Amino acid sequence: MTRKYRFQGEPVLGVARGFFNGNSFPIGVYGAAIDNLEEIKGLAVNTVILGGSGEGLKRKIEKCHGVGLRYVVSVPHDPDLLPVFLDRLSRYTRPWDMAFYVNDEPGIWSFPVNRANDINRLIKERFPGCATCMAVVRPQVCGDYARAADFFMLDQYPVPFMPFSWLSDCMGECENSLSHVEPKGLPDATSLLGAKAHNPGSRRLAAVIQAFGGEKYADLGWPRLPTGREMTCLAFLSVVNGARGIFFYSYGAMGKTAEGRKALGSAVGRLNQVYPWLVVENSEETVSVEMVSENRFDPRGRPAVQCCLKQKGNDALLVAVNTLGTGVEILLGEKALNEAGERAGCAREVFSGEAYKIKNGKIRVKLGPYGVLAFVFPTR
Repeated sequence: MTRKYRFQGEPVLGVARGFFNGNSFPIGVYGAAIDNLEEIKGLAVNTVILGGSGEGLKRKIEKCHGVGLRYVVSVPHDPDLLPVFLDRLSRYTRPWDMAFYVNDEPGIWSFPVNRANDINRLIKERFPGCATCMAVVRPQVCGDYARAADFFMLDQYPVPFMPFSWLSDCMGECENSLSHVEPKGLPDATSLLGAKAHNPGSRRLAAVIQAFGGEKYADLGWPRLPTGREMTCLAFLSVVNGARGIFFYSYGAMGKTAEGRKALGSAVGRLNQVYPWLVVENSEETVSVEMVSENRFDPRGRPAVQCCLKQKGNDALLVAVNTLGTGVEILLGEKALNEAGERAGCAREVFSGEAYKIKNGKIRVKLGPYGVLAFVFPTR
């Protein structure tokens, strides 16, 4: 005997207003509580991850509505409990402001794939336009869980002992793992994945940026909090590698002190300075990186600086991220920079406002330890 649930009414969400659509980019935090939502909003964060159930969850969501935050709701991991949970949720949520957090590190816990798929299916039946996402630290399992979530949040935490390129390498491995899954097996694949829905491994990535550490975590390998510079580096490294959303773990750790809030605010602030570009898909054109400083390679012998190009209208944004904890100097070159940028004579660096001269289709720049630069230049 199997109990069947009959849902009343139809979801009101139109996919065009979906959570990860082409007009929105979640910049979120873990560790949100009803008494810190206004403080979180004050840092220019636009999304929070919420847990709980019943009246407690309802109060948090209604407070999100009041302060103007979107939310990712963590759901029960038992499919038998999910229909009732979703039915109650539908009475007070705004589906266009909501996504679902369906699992956390399923590869580590060997969470059954069929159960994970059932959870995603039940959510899609009740809220067909809402996105689902899960956090993963082992990118090789993404393919196994490809039909259990729309988006995969890579949560490598490298500070202070691991190379920062660990995050970008895992994002690439996850994308490759997902690329072997047929699009027809993905719920709402075309609407949620956008222009590259024909390649199911692309546009399905998000990132969880380390925002914790200290004495409590010293024995586990994270003896200190990351700095604002380090969080900014990791955030933009995920952008370079195609992230469709960024979440900081966690406000409970970083938000305890004024210094921590300032560091988190600096990372979020940099993201918001280029926010209109974050929703623009990375160009497939390759940016040439010529390392001219003595320090030039990451631990795998590749150029230490990673880049991406985004094009919108008559302009382009070029992002360069130094993955090393030491300063570097580079020459950046790109076809559009060579053709149109040189006619303009210079490219404007977004964060400093400084103009960089374009010579022979290249820009010569210095990046500090874990430095990030973003250049805007015309393409026509």
